[in-house]
Amino acid sequence: MAKGKIVVTGCGRTGTQWMGQVLAALNLRCGHEAVFRAWPPFDPNHDPDWQDREVELSWCAAPFVDHFDCTWWHQVRDLRKTVHCWASHDLLGI
Repeated sequence: MAKGKIVVTGCGRTGTQWMGQVLAALNLRCGHEAVFRAWPPFDPNHDPDWQDREVELSWCAAPFVDHFDCTWWHQVRDLRKTVHCWASHDLLGI
């Protein structure tokens, strides 16, 4: 059950992990890619296991915006900085 939960999503390398640290400092129980993860992939046919978390932060959550009744935050970052980050972590595959 996702009602009353918050999901922060965006493309990879936009700072969701950092945002999780900020929200945790505000005493919110957060998970970073704990519910929506790349591997093993999230199964939208089953309710997510939120445990005691109030907030989930994950770029992997973006495809499921229409599947769950919760509050969605879309985090963005300057595209040039995001691409530079991808390149510096060798994530572009070129």
